Amino acid sequence: MDTKQNLAQNLKLLMATTPVDHITVNQLTQQANVARNTFYYHFADINELVAWIYNREIVSQLAAYQ
Repeated sequence: MDTKQNLAQNLKLLMATTPVDHITVNQLTQQANVARNTFYYHFADINELVAWIYNREIVSQLAAYQ
């Protein structure tokens, strides 16, 4: 699993119990077992990660039906 997928999967796990606006980068990186700098290498903030998840899981799937 690559780092972006790892962060996405762990963000979704955290979102099951915590609203996304209450999740911190520290919480996410601890959950994903990666360094904080690793997160910022891939994403500017949590919202950018949410947008990446949306594009990867929703938009790309909808495009398959066109």
